[in-house]
Amino acid sequence: MTTKNPDHIAIIMDGNGRWATNKNKSREYGHLAGTRALLYLFQKISSIQIKYLTVFAFSTENWKRPKKEVDMLLKIIPKIKLRVYNHCKKNKINLRIIGDMTTLPPFVNEAFDKWKTLQHKNPKTTLIVAFNYGGKSDIVHSVKTIVENKIPSNDITEAMISENLYTKNLPPVDVLIRTAGEKRISNFLIWQCAYAEFFFLEKCWPDFKIRDLQNVIESFKKRKRNFGSISS
Repeated sequence: MTTKNPDHIAIIMDGNGRWATNKNKSREYGHLAGTRALLYLFQKISSIQIKYLTVFAFSTENWKRPKKEVDMLLKIIPKIKLRVYNHCKKNKINLRIIGDMTTLPPFVNEAFDKWKTLQHKNPKTTLIVAFNYGGKSDIVHSVKTIVENKIPSNDITEAMISENLYTKNLPPVDVLIRTAGEKRISNFLIWQCAYAEFFFLEKCWPDFKIRDLQNVIESFKKRKRNFGSISS
């Protein structure tokens, strides 16, 4: 068993739509509730000793959703830009964005540019927002970068691929949490989660609280991690 907190936690924030449907509300209502849950987590995370927290905010597959829903999801970012920035600045939390920024509307990138300026020398936590992100496209991005740098195939290593992913300089994921009961990772950090411990929670994302995160951490500490070696 491990006795220390995980260094890197990743969360698939699932269930906003189902949460809203169960309350006879619109999907937009559910996404706004999910945003409040995320802001709540941002406000509380500094009280827990977690070095890195990555949240799956918008996937490369989310573009397939109805245009009205996609537009609403994109417009949430500028609305919460200052609240997130001010909280993280006050609590010495760094912000980082990962994913393909080239196809996003300018107003979304402008909000992210504000966040990316927030870099403390000794942060309590680094929050990573995965936006327009997909695990497969992340690996393709890494391979293309290596090819563009004309690296001979015999020189390509796992470490080199890791160094060219969007998550460059971040440690592997220790814990992956998914809410709303689904038991899959949906193309999220598939390289980085090679030895992650998975936790699938039944509650939908808008109902997620800091106590749920603390419970996962305590369960993580009780697990024995062998990383492919033989259990004793």
